[in-house]
Amino acid sequence: MNNLIVFFQTGGIAMLPLSFLAIILLAIMIDKIFFYHKHLKISKNLENLIYQPQFCYQTWQNSLTNLSAQHFYFSLWQILEQEKNQNNKIILENQATNLLKKLEKQMFSGVWVLETTISVAPLLGLLGTIVGMSASFKILGSNQLNSAGITSGVAESLIATAFGLVVAIVALFTFNLWQKITNHALDNLEIIATKFIHNL
Repeated sequence: MNNLIVFFQTGGIAMLPLSFLAIILLAIMIDKIFFYHKHLKISKNLENLIYQPQFCYQTWQNSLTNLSAQHFYFSLWQILEQEKNQNNKIILENQATNLLKKLEKQMFSGVWVLETTISVAPLLGLLGTIVGMSASFKILGSNQLNSAGITSGVAESLIATAFGLVVAIVALFTFNLWQKITNHALDNLEIIATKFIHNL
């Protein structure tokens, strides 16, 4: 614990906003994990069913209605079930499209913070580098040579830069992974809607 405190103290002033970004990043990661398990996670059997060429209404109904009411796959199936009695494919397609847009918006909620972190974290690390190196050059320019002060400034710049890069890399990985998960889920939902409508 003491080593961690020393680490953040040595990193200088830039560590404060970087720590704030790291905490927000961790919160978003935890939120997306819970979001995935609550709204998007499906069994391997259902995944295979979606990509089967044939459409069996009863099998699909049994698989999708077993999901929780908050699940996005269930929400789509419920809308399709409610509107199918109108026997109008255009209306059904519009309803499915509107729902998919709404679900996509929910999936990407808060993702802009990840994009911002990817851009801002390295810049804050660079700011820490400038501050640390400025302190070192200030000591070098003075009449009194202080090796401890010089190395302290260099350490500050390196720690801030490294921490900024780590935060940005984790944010980038999280963003790309979440984008892959949501795009796959949206593809699955579109396939479900398309097969349902075409087999009316």
